[in-house]
Amino acid sequence: MAVPTRRANTIRELLARGRVPIGMQSFSGSPAIVEILGYTGFDYVMLDTEHASIDQTQLEHLIRAAEVSGLMPLVRTDSKSPVSIRKALEAGAGGVIVPQIDSAEEAAAAVKAARYPQGGIRGMCPATRASRYDTDGWDEYTRWSRENVMVIPIIESIAGVEDAEGICAADGVEVIMFGPGDLGMELGVGGQGLEDQAVQDSFERVKTAARKTGVAIMSTPFPDSSLESARQLIENGVDVLLQSVDELLFFKMCKELSDSLEPVRDRLGLLNK
Repeated sequence: MAVPTRRANTIRELLARGRVPIGMQSFSGSPAIVEILGYTGFDYVMLDTEHASIDQTQLEHLIRAAEVSGLMPLVRTDSKSPVSIRKALEAGAGGVIVPQIDSAEEAAAAVKAARYPQGGIRGMCPATRASRYDTDGWDEYTRWSRENVMVIPIIESIAGVEDAEGICAADGVEVIMFGPGDLGMELGVGGQGLEDQAVQDSFERVKTAARKTGVAIMSTPFPDSSLESARQLIENGVDVLLQSVDELLFFKMCKELSDSLEPVRDRLGLLNK
């Protein structure tokens, strides 16, 4: 039986063609939702293990669903530890989004955690889903991993913004994510995110650093996930769009549907008209 060819890095390919890769954050842990994202035209999915209750076994199923539906699976790790990064990649992720990167040194450490020696510290094990449980194909897998796995640091703190240029310049970093939510909390503006001027000023600083170092910027239109907000974010310099969270969108759609049905709930009133 022929083993399917591993896919190249979707985000890198789209950026090279002048296209904005569009992804969705998935917290639900539902393989069906992940498949739907792929079938409806999204390019990648961010599977969250930082805030969502997704364990390692669930993660593998979610990555399978992403691959089946043509999505590039990225995993936001639960920490910046080498173990968290390794486990996400061994599950088959095409890349990791690493939270709370505050310095160039931390960005470099995250990249090393995702790379095998000689360029990194990632421990080898052929008995994983990522390597297809195969010792004979190990060298091919490590070559694919070296050429395609993406490490995306999240700049979401004051310290990270201050060292944005160093983080962007770290060897192996092609994309950085700007996190307006946590940054807004640290700046004392709560959940205002990109609607606050101080957060916008920090975004401009990070954008300048990214442009200077030739790194692409990923971000999310937080807190407003509307089409207009997403368009404005891209016009303001975001290269990779990470749209809302599946659970937040489902909540919003259900609330709108429930509110729209409120007028027909009074059965007696309708019948007496």
